Amino acid sequence: MSEVPPIQIIYPTTLDEMAEMLWQVEQWTWGTQVIAIDTETNSADELWTTGRGFCRLFQIGTKEKVYVVDAQGWHNVVAEVCKMVRDSHKRVTFANFKYDLRVMEKEGWAVPNLSNIEDVLISHRIYRSDQRRHGLKVAAENEFGRWARYGKQEFDKAVASGGWNWNTVPIDLPEFVQYAGFDVSLTARLQEAMRERWSQWYDIEV
Repeated sequence: MSEVPPIQIIYPTTLDEMAEMLWQVEQWTWGTQVIAIDTETNSADELWTTGRGFCRLFQIGTKEKVYVVDAQGWHNVVAEVCKMVRDSHKRVTFANFKYDLRVMEKEGWAVPNLSNIEDVLISHRIYRSDQRRHGLKVAAENEFGRWARYGKQEFDKAVASGGWNWNTVPIDLPEFVQYAGFDVSLTARLQEAMRERWSQWYDIEV
């Protein structure tokens, strides 16, 4: 397996750590780095049948640093993060934005304006139209190497060992936190690659 690049994945659990996260997100909204958002939820089959409480983890970060937050334990802090991002009018990247925006709406969190949303899976479909598969892990592996599957592989092994599913896996399980953080890093990293190779299709401000 190719070498995994440095990715700082933080699971904040104290008020001080939450304050640091809010400060960092604000800095990101002023910068030029790609910001990505993702959510981990109960079984996707329950998306249309449950209300608040469906989201288990909320993640936000860049390719190098990601915060993974207990979505219910720190629900109000996540709400503040989402409001901060929306009000900044910063472009934000998702992998399947329709799902994550629906999750955020169910939780009562602010969602970015559609004009400020990028979806890396759509970008990849356009940029790599020669490929049949455009899922995040496949696209990232093709672009960066086999390390892109590391987080998912470790998570799958842990879930199988513990006999868990999406509804029961402990949210603070290290492999779950790592998996969640990896997805955000991959999303930001892949979108950055799409921007760099496809820059003539983006406006001059990107």
